[in-house]
Formats: sequence, structure tokens, C-alpha cells
Amino acid sequence: MRRGLPILIPGAIVAAGLWAVPAATAHSASTHRMSAGTRLAAGHSLVSANGRYRATMDRDGHLRVVRRAGSQVWQTRGTGAGAHLTVSRGGQLMIKNRHRVVWQAGTAGSGHSDVLNLRNDGLLTLRAGRALVWSSRIGNGCRNVTGRAFRVDLSRQFARMCAHHQQVRTTPVTTGAVDLGYGTPTGTWHVQNRVRDTTLYPAAGGAYPVNYWMPYDGAYGIHDSPWQHFRYGSPKYRTRGSHGCIHVPGRTMAWLFRWAPVGTTVTISP
Repeated sequence: MRRGLPILIPGAIVAAGLWAVPAATAHSASTHRMSAGTRLAAGHSLVSANGRYRATMDRDGHLRVVRRAGSQVWQTRGTGAGAHLTVSRGGQLMIKNRHRVVWQAGTAGSGHSDVLNLRNDGLLTLRAGRALVWSSRIGNGCRNVTGRAFRVDLSRQFARMCAHHQQVRTTPVTTGAVDLGYGTPTGTWHVQNRVRDTTLYPAAGGAYPVNYWMPYDGAYGIHDSPWQHFRYGSPKYRTRGSHGCIHVPGRTMAWLFRWAPVGTTVTISP
């Protein structure tokens, strides 16, 4: 066995309604995940840590996620016998048949440290460190993007960072407190500036020190919010959100500030 590669369990081994899993080995603790540079061959599986879900690369080229009881949760289209799943060193999650790419998540450029994980709720997630890049639930919302873009979905309190059709990061956000009359305007703009360690003074009053400030429409911009004490992505934004700006978690905001130059497209949808 090669050192450093995860053990991938042969799929569809069932006995008395339970999956038969090989005895633990020094490397078997990683059976629910695979890292960049590894592959999931036809007939092999990732198994969630709680044993309730299995993601199998079928012999016909489907990647399927199924519950232990047998019901299907998610799948890709068939790609032909002999196909395998892999995460490239550049972060692209894809299915290849021999040397030909036959399916991809569109995550190239997300990072060499990416890890694909089958969670205990049956969700496949691709992460770069702590950042979520892609999942079998959210998919890729960057297919029609050219250049670099920051795309915000107000209803989901969620944003995607896109680079030429590739989704390189996603994040929960907090936007304007709509119930107080501070809704975030929708539309398309471009980053106008990038400023470190400044204080914001909204027209409604108050002073808000931030580490990163990226205005895209005069007084409206993207920034961290060290004073925020409820989770990003929460429906509490309706009464406890911003004055119209987009709040991004500090760690992600630091990455976004480095990644997004002046001119980056900002698109905000309802």
C-alpha cells in the first residue's frame, strides 16, 4: 500500500442490512475523505464516519451517494466503465475516464490542500482548509462568470467567489436589516477600492472599526464585522443585520481582500 493514500472501501458489500467494513488499519481512519492528488476507483467507496452513508464510484461511471438503507441521496450522470473520481492538485473535483475529463465540479484554483469529505448527513463537501468550496447541495453557481466575481444571494445569506467559471470559495454572509429599512440593494457593481484598518460611519449613526473594507457603490461595500455576535447566514439579519453592506466572516474576508483586486465584479441577487 502506498503511504499517504486513504483506504477506499469496495462498494456494495452488504450483510444482514449492515455494511461489511474491513478491520481497521493504520490508515483506515480516513475512509470518509480523500485529499488532493488521490482517486476513488470504480467499485470503491467513501463511507461517512457514522457509517450511515456511502459514496460509490459505480462500474458504469456514476458517483452515487446512498443511505445504508439503500435509498439514493445524490448522483452524477454515468460516464462509462473504468471512470474514477479525483481531486487535482489545483483543487478540481472531477471524474476521469482514462485521461479524459468527463465530469467536473468547476473548482479549479481553489487550492492544493482541498479535501473531499462525506459528512455524517450524506453531504459531499470539498473544502480548502476551513473554507467550503463546493458541496453536493450547493453545486457550482459560477458557470456563466468571466473574470473574478463575488456573487451574493440575499435570500440564502450566502456568497460565492468565482474565477472564470470556477467556484473557488463560498461563505455565509450577513446583509442589510430589511425589517428596519436597511435592505442591501440588488444589482451589479465593481470593487472600487481596498482599504485596511479603517472606521465606517453609516448615515444612521455610529462608528464601526473594520480590518478590511472593499466599497463597490460609494457607501456600500464588503467588510468584516468583529462586533457581530450571531452566526453569518442566520435569518437574524432581518433585524440585526447591516445598514446595507455585506458582512463576511473575518477569516474569509482576509482571504477575499487578498484575492479580489479593484474591478472585481460584485453581483447581488434577491
